[in-house]
Amino acid sequence: MEYDFERPAISYTPKKSVFNERLKDLRENFSASLYADLKDKINAFSYRDRAKASKE
Repeated sequence: MEYDFERPAISYTPKKSVFNERLKDLRENFSASLYADLKDKINAFSYRDRAKASKE
């Protein structure tokens, strides 16, 4: 890891932590929506399979 000696760490760290928090929120939202989509697809597939099985 390289250190930037031009810039004091104190003024640099808060910006980074805010950015990381925002990134974490985005990642959580993205994975949550992705998971919801996946769950819907799985439910749709299993429902279709059940409907097919009950007809036979």
